[in-house]
Amino acid sequence: MLVALLLVSCEYFTPREQDAVLASIGDQSLTEEQLNERMPEGLAGQDSLVWRQNTIDRWLIDQQLMLRAQENLTALALSEMDQLVEDYKLQLFRQNYIENIVAQQLDTLVSDEEINRFYRARGKELPLNEYLVKYRYVQSNVTGNDQYKLATQLNRYNESDKAALDSTRGMHTAMMLRDSVWTRGLDMFRQIPMLNNTNARTYLKPGRKLRFTDSTGVYLGYVRDVLAPGEQPPLEYIAPVMKQIILNQRKQAFIKRFEKDLLQLAYKNDYVQDNK
Repeated sequence: MLVALLLVSCEYFTPREQDAVLASIGDQSLTEEQLNERMPEGLAGQDSLVWRQNTIDRWLIDQQLMLRAQENLTALALSEMDQLVEDYKLQLFRQNYIENIVAQQLDTLVSDEEINRFYRARGKELPLNEYLVKYRYVQSNVTGNDQYKLATQLNRYNESDKAALDSTRGMHTAMMLRDSVWTRGLDMFRQIPMLNNTNARTYLKPGRKLRFTDSTGVYLGYVRDVLAPGEQPPLEYIAPVMKQIILNQRKQAFIKRFEKDLLQLAYKNDYVQDNK
C-alpha cells in the first residue's frame, strides 16, 4: 500500500501513459485512463490535483473494504450480496431500455377532449389542498382623495377604470390586475402580507373589498372569486396535472403490453424448457 501511495504522490511530477497503473490492491487496479474518465468537466489546476488525490484515496479505502468483506463474510452472505448486485443490475438495464422504448414509441399528445373527459370522471378525486383566488390588488403610498379614487377604480373596475389604472401603473409600488386567472392563495399572501391561512376564511370571499396599511403604504384589493381547500379545482388550473396522469396511465399500459409481447415471444421461441 505504501508503494501505491508513493506512486500516487509522484504522478504530479512524472508524465504517465494513458493506461498507467496508479494504484493496485489484489487483482484490482486503478489506471490513469479510468481516473480521467471519472474526472468532472471543467476541473483544472489545484482543484484537479485535489480531486485526483481524493479519488485515489477513496478507491484505496473501498478496495480494502471489499477485500476484507470477502475474507470475513460467510459464503451465504456473499452469495446473497452477489444476487442483490445482479438484481440491481437487471433493474438498471430494464429501466433504461424501457424508458428508451417509451420515449420512442409512446404517443405523448393529449387532446383537450381527453382532459375534459378525465376531469368529468375524476375531477372530484383531486380536491384542492390550498386556496385559489381570482383577485386584483394595488400596493401604493397614495393618501387622501387619491387613495379613495384608487380604491374606487379598483373595486368598480369598468373599462375606464382599467385604462386609468393601467396608465398609472408606474406610480404605485405593485399592481396585479389579472383577475381572470386563478392564483394560489400563498402567492396572494406574499403580495398582501396581512393575509394568511388563519384569516383567509374571513377575508377571502367573492366580492370582498380589501384595505390594509403598514409603514410602506396601503394595500387595496378586490376578491372576485375563491375556491377553498377541499373543493374541486377548476379545469384550467388542474389540466397540467391531469395531462401528466393520463400520460402515466398510457406509459403503464404500454409497458404492460410490451412485457406481455416479450413473454409470448419467449414461449413462441421455446425459451422455456419443459421439465415435466
